[in-house]
Amino acid sequence: MTESADNATTGAGEVVSPASGQSNAITGDDARRAFPVHVEAALNYAEDNKYDYGPKYRNMDLEYEIVEARRVAEGIVRVTLEYTPTGKFRGKSGTEYMDVDDNGGVLARRQVRVPKENLPWVLIGVAAISVIAAAILVPVITFVEEAVDPLYVAGRTLYVRSEQPRILPVIYYQGENTDGEILEW
Repeated sequence: MTESADNATTGAGEVVSPASGQSNAITGDDARRAFPVHVEAALNYAEDNKYDYGPKYRNMDLEYEIVEARRVAEGIVRVTLEYTPTGKFRGKSGTEYMDVDDNGGVLARRQVRVPKENLPWVLIGVAAISVIAAAILVPVITFVEEAVDPLYVAGRTLYVRSEQPRILPVIYYQGENTDGEILEW
């Protein structure tokens, strides 16, 4: 496999040249073979300098994938990487590119897209339904009066229903004793 200043050879032996009018982008593992110095420099720089990812991803372990490498000028190759957090990440990966010179020096770096996690649509739907139900039920429960006996009081284990209290000069009461005999007071 050979590489000149203007042309790059892909893994299939195809020469891609910007002068020929074809795209000079090489994807995946072919990019690693065509521009080994540039790709390794970009990967190492991304691993060593995670500060660009912001506080959320700065201290996470990230997986990198080579999207493409293309020669953008004499002696400069643009390496595009996708990165995702390792573990339980579901969503779109982040994308960045780096311009690397022939000596492996990174000249420029740009974040194109940061990783974005999928939204929990089921949880959002349940929350929205709960808010709508609360907005309807709270006024109904609060303002609708029911025909309830005003002398009724109930608790967890106690049920009491009494008549309106009256003051009487004499109270007559009948009740059974433990022998089953009815007594009068």
